[in-house]
Amino acid sequence: MADSMKIDVASVLSAAEKNTREKFKSTEVIKDIDPDLDIGNLLATDLQPIDIREFRKNKEDFLRNLARDNTQLLFNAIWKLPNERSEGLVLAKLPEPHTVIPREKPVSTK
Repeated sequence: MADSMKIDVASVLSAAEKNTREKFKSTEVIKDIDPDLDIGNLLATDLQPIDIREFRKNKEDFLRNLARDNTQLLFNAIWKLPNERSEGLVLAKLPEPHTVIPREKPVSTK
């Protein structure tokens, strides 16, 4: 084979792995302060302080990444729940919620 035809397999595999890592983020999310997860309400409350410099640098990316990470944590918790199969679907058995969510309408006084 001519020198121009030689392929460094290790470089090709390394580049492909890097491309895959950049395209698909890991399901593992590490935070200094874990969010409060109320799986019964499908609610994640993030208690992590906001890095104002990062937020001001690019608000859209900051909020998108924050939402992605917290949603991933919520989904990770859902996949750990007991589940059952029904009509080809996997259904998680949600626990009772622990966060009181305000009513949409005021309580009737009549």
